[in-house]
Amino acid sequence: KAKPKAKAAAQDDSDDDDDDDDDEEGTAETVAHSSVMNAEDPAVPTTFKAKKSKVEAKTGSLDQYEIMVALGIGPEEIPKFVDPEYWLRFFPPLAIHDMKKLGTAIDWRRSFITTDMNPYYDAFVRWQFQKLRSQYLDNGKRQSIFSIATQQPCADHDRAEGEGVKPQEYTLIKLRVKVVPGEWRESLGDGEVFLVAATLRPETMYGQTNCFVLLEGNYGFFRMRNGEIVVCS
Repeated sequence: KAKPKAKAAAQDDSDDDDDDDDDEEGTAETVAHSSVMNAEDPAVPTTFKAKKSKVEAKTGSLDQYEIMVALGIGPEEIPKFVDPEYWLRFFPPLAIHDMKKLGTAIDWRRSFITTDMNPYYDAFVRWQFQKLRSQYLDNGKRQSIFSIATQQPCADHDRAEGEGVKPQEYTLIKLRVKVVPGEWRESLGDGEVFLVAATLRPETMYGQTNCFVLLEGNYGFFRMRNGEIVVCS
């Protein structure tokens, strides 16, 4: 008769532990991606996957002002950082001070700033790139991540969401419109009109005989450089 009571008590304790676990899971910043160690090779480490982006992981979801306050920089000092050169005047002396306290053997007479704030280094970099450009470098275009908020290209980890998402290449299948509606022609003028369907597997498109249009889709006309007009979403 004593066993069921002990079992019930153990069940109550287990429920309390579960509640504690839930609280811990709610505050944890990472989750185990594979928490079971390899039985055959215990040396294989457990891997973890961060819930947050790189920016959030590095800053703790703080904005730039809050980060600087957390560093102990006074409110009257923070506006001065609008000047990019002020960063170079403020932080290097602090870094040198900390490195000296660590006892590092560094010849600080050889230290220098590697931006255009240092005219000597800037002249060296300009000379180097002009030399390379004469034979090896050229200007061009590449796919870039564009920030709508700041209206300029940004790095992958600068995005608030969608980190790691890259451009996806699609193949467009052109379907010529044999009979162009009159109202289309009035707006478009001359030029062949095509419906285009996007696919990730163009090798499966051979022999297709039908094209389905999403009635509630938002479609538009787009004139290509060769004068052709395509209809797509």
